[in-house]
Amino acid sequence: MRALVILICCGIAGVAHAQFSLAAKAGYNTTTPVFTGNNKPGYDVQNGGGWQAGLYAERSLHKWFIYTGAGVVKNSFGTRSYYLGGDVETYYHPLYIDVSLGTGYQLSAGKNFAIKLYGGVYGQLGVAGKVKTINRLCGDYIACTEPPPGVTNVHNIDFKSGMGTLARTNAGLQFGAGLRAFNKVELVFMCNAGLGNVMPPGYNYTMHLTTVSINAKYALIPFGKGR
Repeated sequence: MRALVILICCGIAGVAHAQFSLAAKAGYNTTTPVFTGNNKPGYDVQNGGGWQAGLYAERSLHKWFIYTGAGVVKNSFGTRSYYLGGDVETYYHPLYIDVSLGTGYQLSAGKNFAIKLYGGVYGQLGVAGKVKTINRLCGDYIACTEPPPGVTNVHNIDFKSGMGTLARTNAGLQFGAGLRAFNKVELVFMCNAGLGNVMPPGYNYTMHLTTVSINAKYALIPFGKGR
């Protein structure tokens, strides 16, 4: 009985010391496509810049914390494929609803500063976007080293099936680090390593997305001190 009372008291004390925080976040990202599999194509890949914005919530207990986030992410990336006498450039600009969940550890770096380490998972749902293709017939040019103007086509991403589109869902692991100041603002560097295949059904190769981002957070409810 005494042990039960002690356990309950410890649980109450832990909850009392846990701190909840809520922040708005926004930032810049760059995305690189990565092809894998035995039949991966010999495409050139191009990274591109995008943005993200949303809300971030955190529940801290001493130096450890659990976090979750939700928002929208705009990515940009491209590929370039070659064929006899020409090439095709494809540029993707998808917009995703993004949700993340993970845990982290906070290190004090003085009275008003802290270093935070993050690790977790994320999932994305495609909702909109554009695909731009440039098809060039080079003629006497070799591999389009001096490409002439091509035929440009722009269309919506349908996130279902067909050439030039993307799969609707994406997911993977994320890790990063941040610098928090005065329990109100934080600068975070994050890497999202995609594990899901973003190519739609019908392709005999897979493409994953690796996204590196920098975010600024402003606490609507102050961050925990983590001490």
